[in-house]
Amino acid sequence: MPTIPRAALVALACLLVPAVAAAQTYPAKPITIVIGYTPGAVSDLAARTIGEGLHQAWGQPVIVDNRPGSGGNIGAAFVARAAPDGYTLMVGTDATMASNVHLYKHVGFDPVRDFAPVAYAGANIICLAVSTQLPLRSVADVIAYAKQNPGKLAYGTSGAGSPHHLAGELLRQKTGIEIVHVPYRGGAPAANDLLGGHIGMAFLSLSSAVPHLPTGKLKILALV
Repeated sequence: MPTIPRAALVALACLLVPAVAAAQTYPAKPITIVIGYTPGAVSDLAARTIGEGLHQAWGQPVIVDNRPGSGGNIGAAFVARAAPDGYTLMVGTDATMASNVHLYKHVGFDPVRDFAPVAYAGANIICLAVSTQLPLRSVADVIAYAKQNPGKLAYGTSGAGSPHHLAGELLRQKTGIEIVHVPYRGGAPAANDLLGGHIGMAFLSLSSAVPHLPTGKLKILALV
């Protein structure tokens, strides 16, 4: 199946940061990094790693503010309305910066007009993980099992409209299988239900799946 690019970037709340007084050095007060997802998400981990580095470099507190909901739109809309003074940053994902404008009627912001990219912060790799309770050892096994059991194989994701959801829908469309999408409020709850055998498979961020491999309760079959 085709590879879907995954990217994250740090964006300022506005295109321009007003000039500050010559006697004042930026940053002169705490900085906030807004995340449109739950704690533990890839963007959350990226924000906390970046925030710690900025704190060490600048000597100012860096606050990570999680505002999950609507596929990241709530957090992004908040940042778009923030004062354009350089003190409100955001880790923008491919969902909030690219795909959401095509999936939601109103996102509450313009990803081009309302933000200025500052740095490329990393890539989010998505994987297809399956429960070891099922006899699935390859993607071909998943397809064959789904065709033999139409509508009985459920896959979890971090939410409706997320890149993880789109990956599942792409698999469904390309292969003609009937699988049921189960959206969660983040990748961690989806991984927990996969470990518990409540769902048969999940499209997860690699960083959410790998720590659970030693349990022997899930297997990673493919990277997206």
